[in-house]
Amino acid sequence: RRDLVVPIEHVAGMLMGKLGSIPGVFAFLRPFPVLEISTGATNQNQGQYAYAISGVNAKQIYEVALQLSLEIGDAAMEARCRSATGELRRKEGEYAEALRWLGEARHLYEKAGDEAGVAEVLHVSGTANAQRGEFAKAMELYSASMVLRQKQGDKRKIASLLSNEGII
Repeated sequence: RRDLVVPIEHVAGMLMGKLGSIPGVFAFLRPFPVLEISTGATNQNQGQYAYAISGVNAKQIYEVALQLSLEIGDAAMEARCRSATGELRRKEGEYAEALRWLGEARHLYEKAGDEAGVAEVLHVSGTANAQRGEFAKAMELYSASMVLRQKQGDKRKIASLLSNEGII
């Protein structure tokens, strides 16, 4: 219903208040069609809405970004947040937790028909499995990612996959 539409400026003000209550987070929201997430050195993604979130605690930033994506109904950003959280957990050595987050992201990417997202999640999931000693599973995931990367013609990612396979 059109009478339930709230101006983006009002929503931005409400969200800035919520985000500002998080220790170490400074929020500035602009009503432009871009979502930027920056944790200093981890990742940057863009979507449909104008929210810039930054801070030094990547886990906290991704939690806030995920909550925003759920509130505004942005499934693509939700998938990216889940994928980024999975990658972060992998880097922290929390492989089971990483694979859980990556599995959720994969489901969302598959549902949306986003083959690049699926390929990336398969690649990172393969790496998480390799790091925990599950080499057969890692190769299976790398192979599935390779099929999609070749279809996309992504030579940089193909080279990365080949390198990872060679290490195993």
